[in-house]
Amino acid sequence: MTVSNATELSNALKTKSNQIILIEGGTYSSFTLDGYTNYSLIGLGNVVFNSGCSVKGSSRNVLIRNISVIGYSSDGLDITGSATNVWIDHCTIGWNVTSSNKNSPDGAMDITSNSNAKITISWCKIMNTWKTSLHGSGDSDGASVGD
Repeated sequence: MTVSNATELSNALKTKSNQIILIEGGTYSSFTLDGYTNYSLIGLGNVVFNSGCSVKGSSRNVLIRNISVIGYSSDGLDITGSATNVWIDHCTIGWNVTSSNKNSPDGAMDITSNSNAKITISWCKIMNTWKTSLHGSGDSDGASVGD
């Protein structure tokens, strides 16, 4: 399915499984994938989300590719909860210019999903931010090895 505006994207996101959504260039607000399965969001051209985006809950087998998250107020892209088998590829996360405020916004990419989440971040660009990424949520998080 191909979408070309925010309304079409919102409608497409109502189906939570077995979707490949191709997003035409433009500016969109944000997305939250919570409990989505076998899902792909793929940007076609200059796709910009101007607010934080997230993959969370029991989402699994999720691909996010070729999008930008620019101008978020908290985290740019976060992966939380029990989300597993998530692949973030060829994405840009950050700001057009670097702020002098080192505390806000927060991190470009936060990954605080469980330790067996099997998350791949490949060919992504983090730009103009003081805080690049957080992996794990505390000292009790341990290393894990994939199957």
